[in-house]
Amino acid sequence: MQKFVDISADMPRFFDVAIYIRDIEKTLVFVTPAAEALVGRPATEMIGHKCYEFFGDGEGKCPDDCPIERAWQSQEELSGVERTIKVKNGTLVTVRMTALPYFPAGEDEQRYFIVALTN
Repeated sequence: MQKFVDISADMPRFFDVAIYIRDIEKTLVFVTPAAEALVGRPATEMIGHKCYEFFGDGEGKCPDDCPIERAWQSQEELSGVERTIKVKNGTLVTVRMTALPYFPAGEDEQRYFIVALTN
């Protein structure tokens, strides 16, 4: 499996894509402006909270069939999995999830998943 290094230099080109980065505890550590727009909440409300609180089905818990969790366990990429998320105004939005494992520079242990959501 390919390891990913520091992505900060590449991040500006992704700002028009709904992307979030979550850690092993499912805690959001980064959210792009497009992800803020998708769910209708500012990053300041989301960072430090669980990903399923904002990018889940509205049930307030990680679903048993969470594709990100399955990808985490297998340490593999996830590509184009269709999910429905419930956004701030209560609307259900269908998105496609693509996720990549992220290894901080110089580390061998996966600590994060980068998740992109597209309509």
